[in-house]
Amino acid sequence: MTSSHVERLAQQALKDLDVALSRPHASNVDIVVDGSHQPIRIPRSVASALREVLANSVEGRPVEVVAVRKELTTQQAADLLHVSRPHVVKLIDTGVLVGHKVGAHRRLYADDVFAFKRERDAAQRTTTDE
Repeated sequence: MTSSHVERLAQQALKDLDVALSRPHASNVDIVVDGSHQPIRIPRSVASALREVLANSVEGRPVEVVAVRKELTTQQAADLLHVSRPHVVKLIDTGVLVGHKVGAHRRLYADDVFAFKRERDAAQRTTTDE
């Protein structure tokens, strides 16, 4: 399957999913798998996450799904935040970023890193707008 074919499939799926998600009172979304007549019912929250995956796929951006309670190393957090590992360690040590120790190693939960990233990005947008 060529990348342009995959992007076209993702684009069509994104359009179809947008239609399904435009129904404000629907708590579930039905998805039909190719070759099957039985729809798969998924929660709206999962459909919204799938929409984000498809939107990134259409744009040609790689996607990785990470469980929010997954523990990350300081290097993994640094990669997600696009900063150095020592900077992440400093953020943890100063209490700016929530982390914990596992033996001698610092660990962070993915949802804490993503929350920090959202707040940091929002603050940067506000500063840029001003």
